[in-house]
Amino acid sequence: MDSERNRYKYIFCGLMSGMLTKTACAPFDRIRLLYQVQPMFANKVGRGNNRKYKGILNTAHVILREEGVVGLWRGNMINTVRGGVCYATKFGVTDITRELLDGIDKNGSPGSFNSVIAGAVAGLIQKSISYPLDVVSVRMALGINTSNLNKECTYRGIFNCVSQIYNREGLCGFFKGFAPTICTGIPYIALQMGLFDFYKRKFKSILEPVESDENLWSNVKNLAIISSLSGSLSGFSALLIVFPGDTVRKRMMNNAISNQNRLYKNSLDCFRTILRSEGVLAYYHGLFPSLLKSIPSGAIQFVSYEIFKHIIL
Repeated sequence: MDSERNRYKYIFCGLMSGMLTKTACAPFDRIRLLYQVQPMFANKVGRGNNRKYKGILNTAHVILREEGVVGLWRGNMINTVRGGVCYATKFGVTDITRELLDGIDKNGSPGSFNSVIAGAVAGLIQKSISYPLDVVSVRMALGINTSNLNKECTYRGIFNCVSQIYNREGLCGFFKGFAPTICTGIPYIALQMGLFDFYKRKFKSILEPVESDENLWSNVKNLAIISSLSGSLSGFSALLIVFPGDTVRKRMMNNAISNQNRLYKNSLDCFRTILRSEGVLAYYHGLFPSLLKSIPSGAIQFVSYEIFKHIIL
């Protein structure tokens, strides 16, 4: 009974962690997205030195000038819902699966290995459940740029966005880019969870957190330091490996909005077209803001999850 109750607590802690992390890091997400899909709007916003977004600070300035401060959080409401669902699934399923693996593992496999497997399972479930929300979140975050592709395609809110995607692109519109998401999302979460467990053990051996219940503040403080460092490093490392796939995923999500301006036939064609037309570096458009975001994002999500778990369990 206690084990089953703990599983619900894992999910709740993940939910709270996701909502907090997505809200805190929303500006980085918006800037990264505009970087990654900018070439799709080349006929409207320019190429090369004439690009609309020329750097992180410039992008932030353009957003603030055109949309105000709230523009940095455009699409954040649906993104927060998606983040809650994603992190509840990621952390909840990972911890539940890891407990099951630890229980049946008679050979005593390293914790990091079990975390990689558990993370892969969580990644598959998470991406399958949350992907339509991801598409809506990305479309909303594009903001005024969607009208650059199609004057009729301007989203006036979450429900209007959902309605337009369904009416213009059908049910399949909610799953554009799903293939590269599976190919990159599962390895990303598997690597992130496995590396977090690895880094956590290393830092734990150095900082030696206090175990006494009487010293709760010392426990929480050391837990926050360990989780912050481990979370930042694990997210940073995993992102470097899978980022090209994320670029393809974002391009496919915004491919042929309203069945017009179809640039890519499928994910493989998208990958080839980017390589042929824009070069290898195009796969890494938006990498710098993504890496900047991965540090606070990794720290916040793992610190909040571990602290919530430490308090409730």
